[in-house]
Amino acid sequence: MKAPLDRARNYVYWLISKQSRTKKEILDKLKRKEYEEDVISVVVKEAEENGLINDKRYAFAYALDRMNFYKSGKNLVRMKLVQKGVEKSLIDKAIERAFEGVDEYAQALDIAKRLLDYGFHPPTVYFPLNSSSVSRDSDSVGSIISASCTISGK
Repeated sequence: MKAPLDRARNYVYWLISKQSRTKKEILDKLKRKEYEEDVISVVVKEAEENGLINDKRYAFAYALDRMNFYKSGKNLVRMKLVQKGVEKSLIDKAIERAFEGVDEYAQALDIAKRLLDYGFHPPTVYFPLNSSSVSRDSDSVGSIISASCTISGK
């Protein structure tokens, strides 16, 4: 039978082979598997030393990915990275690098124009979305969300 340290190490390698993860995500998954704290700290430290866990690199790659492929704004990226347990200073630097030269206003305007192409009434597109701004029955909140997700590629 494998020692707990070997099992934990293999589990971390398996997790990272599936997708990049933050230190917090790895810690949480190891704790859920009920590994002992000393085993967790050794395995996470080894993974960091070997470059398998690197929150700085993760934050930058995540911010670039969300900006380029999903047209996410800075605030959404920041919120998601905080949820993933990345330090605020790393998040700020990653967002600054990833969004350098990006015009978020132009991105938002592009999405609004594309919603018009989907047949949404202009007041629905140009004013904040709440129950009073849905101006026609066909412009339901659900249909707007569905079209927005289609436009952003989600």
